[in-house]
Amino acid sequence: MHAGGWNLVRVVLQAGTLIVLARTLNASGYGALAGNVALFMAIGQFTGLGSGTALVRHVARGGEPDGRFVATVSACLTSGLVLFAVALPLSMTLLPDVIPLPALACLAAAEIVAAPSLLPLVHRHLAVEQMFRSSAFGTLAAAARLAAAIVVAALGVADITTFAQLYLCILATVSALALFVSWPRKTSTERSVSCRQAIREGLPYAVSGFAMTAGSELDKTVLLRVAGEVITGPYAAAYRIANAATLPVSALVLATSPRLFRGPSEDNHRLAAIMLMAVAAYAVIAATMLWLLAPFAPWLLGQGFISATPLLQALCVVVMTSSLRQYVVALLTTSNRQARRNMIELAGVGLSLLLLAWLVPLFGAYGAIAALAATDLAVIITGAASIKPTSAAEG
Repeated sequence: MHAGGWNLVRVVLQAGTLIVLARTLNASGYGALAGNVALFMAIGQFTGLGSGTALVRHVARGGEPDGRFVATVSACLTSGLVLFAVALPLSMTLLPDVIPLPALACLAAAEIVAAPSLLPLVHRHLAVEQMFRSSAFGTLAAAARLAAAIVVAALGVADITTFAQLYLCILATVSALALFVSWPRKTSTERSVSCRQAIREGLPYAVSGFAMTAGSELDKTVLLRVAGEVITGPYAAAYRIANAATLPVSALVLATSPRLFRGPSEDNHRLAAIMLMAVAAYAVIAATMLWLLAPFAPWLLGQGFISATPLLQALCVVVMTSSLRQYVVALLTTSNRQARRNMIELAGVGLSLLLLAWLVPLFGAYGAIAALAATDLAVIITGAASIKPTSAAEG
């Protein structure tokens, strides 16, 4: 199977999880789950503190991979445990009491500790352009999530706590086995790379990772707090479908980053131009197909999700803006403009939260869609203006 095949597998796994959980938990249960998981996923972007991207850059520029991989795993586990201790009380404070504490703890551990522990494997193989293995490891968390959902559905238990416990157990087991099998066995003169050094080099990338995810996940959290789980459920389901449509763009950006990290050249300029045309064409096609297929959403998800059809059609705009945003901010990172990207993305998060706080109380889920699209456009325009065809670049 080619690396692109694994990306298709990931889309299928995510779609399967959405369908099974939506039919098992119904709209309100799925909304409660989605709002809390969105918060944990946003916080989980700080796990590793950017050391994974630093690993890709380090190896792409001729560095030794094994020692840096070990340090990256240590950074992920250490930071993940600290963030877990912060995230759990934060979710209990910010969000309605719609999920039991044991379920919250399991979901937080899964999204902040267990799932990010697989990312060093993804980045390690990506750094040496082993796309097949990188993409395969990238599907494991989605596979664990679907396995837990299927077990809950088979048991006939519409219970978020049962799903959360199964999900954490399966994901932790899969992550531990994957790390054990892939752990470097050979000695290396650079194995002494410290966790602190990996974090120090990766920290600039952590900000943009958090900003990217926060901008696309916290809308569910805000909607759950303001409008409740009944409104959040159909919106979150529609958003997951729309987000799945952008995964090929994410895969393209991830696959080309090692080449773009090597520095400015005529080939890289050509590659960036080809990427822009491919991303723009794909975004238009994907949005069109999504609009046409949106009426089938309630048939897949259940009658409690009838309102997902117009929401999904409205989200077609976000499919296009999100795809272009991923392209623009990736060019900022790979052209050594990470500091500028961080400022733009953090400003984007602030703008997104302001728009969500203003528009969601007025327009509900459609206000969230408008906030996402407006924020994407602001980041695209500002980021594109910051990319100049000069050899001078910022760190």
